Amino acid sequence: MKSYSFHHLSLFVLLVTFLLSSLLSGPAVAANNYPLPHVPHLVVEGRGVIEETPDTVTVRFEINATAKDLATAKQQVDVIVSNAIKAAKSQRIKDDNINASKIQAFPQYEWQQQTRVYKGERVSRQVSVTLTDSDRYNDLVEALLKAGINRLQSVEMDFSKRKKLEKDALNLALDDAKEQAIAISNRSGAVMTAIYQIVAIEPEHGIQPMMEMTAARSQTDAGGLKLGKQKIEKRVRVVYLLDTTIK
Repeated sequence: MKSYSFHHLSLFVLLVTFLLSSLLSGPAVAANNYPLPHVPHLVVEGRGVIEETPDTVTVRFEINATAKDLATAKQQVDVIVSNAIKAAKSQRIKDDNINASKIQAFPQYEWQQQTRVYKGERVSRQVSVTLTDSDRYNDLVEALLKAGINRLQSVEMDFSKRKKLEKDALNLALDDAKEQAIAISNRSGAVMTAIYQIVAIEPEHGIQPMMEMTAARSQTDAGGLKLGKQKIEKRVRVVYLLDTTIK
């Protein structure tokens, strides 16, 4: 059985290091956009998956008010925003994890019997709060409700070490591609001489999300948030050049 070998090992290591850096920093693209070599070669696809429970929760909500004049509407919004920020800080959330957008203001109208009637000035402000201790989610929501927030726009789960997990998944995908290539070359009798190309594969249905839910999030009996595991998946296509003359 043929053994797995590379010529110019140091050059190979440098090439893989450069390509790995490019895969981590650049967006995934369609693999078929890249031409294949016109010499004997081997194409394999590798897949790497990391499954973890998210450890951060970002809560987004909007605060708005409509009043006869802009100053009154702004004052109402400012009071609730201030209370919401105090509520977040009461849950030991740092200032860096609390973000409030600029105030948006515009006239509010309402149609009455085919006539547009001016109702006053509407002021709104978007706020996001990132919780790094997901176990305190229920306490945070309760505090925000008491502060005057009556509806959450979105709740997003994430990983504090997402970049590391993505790198780990990418390494698994590269290992998977390499193992497949070794098995195929050993079985066929061809010898791989170099890596010609490494491409991060774009999923068939649009841009690959950073995370994919693998278990539904549900409310516990106590009303808290139960986080299911999520997976980070990376896929690569690797093209190896072959020497079919070596016996």
